[in-house]
Amino acid sequence: MRYRSARSTVWRRKTHKTLLFGENVLFLLGFVFSCTVTDSYVVGVIFGKRFTNREAMKMDTGIVRIFYGEGHGKSTAAMGRALQAASEGKSVFVIHYLKGRMEDEAQFMKKLEPEIKVFQFEKSDVSYENLSPEEKKEAQMNIKNGVNFARKVLLTGECDLLILDEVLGLVDAGLLENEELENLVKSRSGGMDLILTGRNMDESIRAYADEIYKIKSEK
Repeated sequence: MRYRSARSTVWRRKTHKTLLFGENVLFLLGFVFSCTVTDSYVVGVIFGKRFTNREAMKMDTGIVRIFYGEGHGKSTAAMGRALQAASEGKSVFVIHYLKGRMEDEAQFMKKLEPEIKVFQFEKSDVSYENLSPEEKKEAQMNIKNGVNFARKVLLTGECDLLILDEVLGLVDAGLLENEELENLVKSRSGGMDLILTGRNMDESIRAYADEIYKIKSEK
């Protein structure tokens, strides 16, 4: 039979307390102190929240979400994500397409600056589909400027979350090719979250999305 000396027992207790103290310090500082290579186990604890391996990877690379479908509420869902991100101290850019100036809504959204900034490049008071052929020509130039601005934001990583509202509709309207949209998504800086909305989603864009939500009305 083996016996532990009193000195050995005291040393073990002190070591155990030191280790516990060290873990608590790391926990409070928000560092990850445990890890695993599988998705089903916890990889770390940051400020009291547990993260899986997959979630930790998304924190580094950002998430691409798509809201599409015939139902109403796609833009509303995207704005809900914007408010959530802003409440977490993140910066949000929102670019509207095909909706006109949306003056009343734009005035209200200015109250949320600087956390949430809304950009509209179209000058008309009505949506794109209600414009005359001549007016559409002018709107197309403005929309192109809006797409170029989105590309710049994606490349430079100017914000934490970028929402391209109704950008999928640009493909339907023939103002943007599927390949151009794919290249736009691929230009995203690491760590930035991106949300795309629109009625229809081409299957070619599906591969670039981490989360896809189809919105439809039942009644």
